[in-house]
Parts: sequence; C-alpha cells; structure tokens
Amino acid sequence: MKRKIKNLIKRIHCRLKYKVSYIESYNADIAISRKALLALYVFKKLEKNGHPIDLESIEEWNEIINKILFSFAYTIKDEKLNKIERKIVKEYEIKEEIGVNENGEIIVIYENYDDNIKKYNEGMKLFVKYYNDLWD
Repeated sequence: MKRKIKNLIKRIHCRLKYKVSYIESYNADIAISRKALLALYVFKKLEKNGHPIDLESIEEWNEIINKILFSFAYTIKDEKLNKIERKIVKEYEIKEEIGVNENGEIIVIYENYDDNIKKYNEGMKLFVKYYNDLWD
C-alpha cells in the first residue's frame, strides 16, 4: 500500500512539475512520435511559402515530409491510436497480421518488414537533416 501511494505521488509530481505524464516519459519515443506525426501531418497539408535551399521544389519537400511521416507512423503503429492517428497510419499502409507458427505460438507477421525498416531509417535520417527546416 505504501509503495502504491509513493508511486502515485511520483506520477503526480511528474505531471505537475514537468507537464508530462509518467507514461509519456516512460515511453518517450511513442509520445514524441505521436506529437510529431500530428504536427508534421498538418505541416504537410499547409500551403508552404518555401522549401529547404538544397531542394528544388515544394513537391520534393512534401515527398521528404512524407518519408518522415512514415517513420513516425511506423513507430506508433502498434499502439492504441486515436481516430486521426489511425487515419494517418492507414495512409501509409503498414501491414501486419497475426499468425501461428509450427509450434502453435502466436506471432506477428510483418508484410515487407525489411522494406519498412529501410523506409523508417531513411525517414528518421531525413528528419534529423531537415529538423531546422520544419517551419514556414
């Protein structure tokens, strides 16, 4: 009982002091990906006035933003998603299915797993490269 109260106090303290829930700090990759996914999704839809200097067009810039969005969608695909997150993840067609192996164990089968990992890594590298250009 004492332990539960101590944990509750720690979680309340975290929320009040840092404005972040304990769960968000424990799963920071998911929390950051969720916020970035929504912000970038809206950013992509905006009519932009420019693009990074090393790119030739707004269309090329939107393609890069799309690759970055894939990475964040891939990160949260297995989480409990809200309506808009589900819509975005669905757009990127990240497919998986539950199967049973020869030992009768339940497994998750990822379609195009290697391709998805390559796309994920490319999107994250682009996110780092263009992080300071994510404004208009």
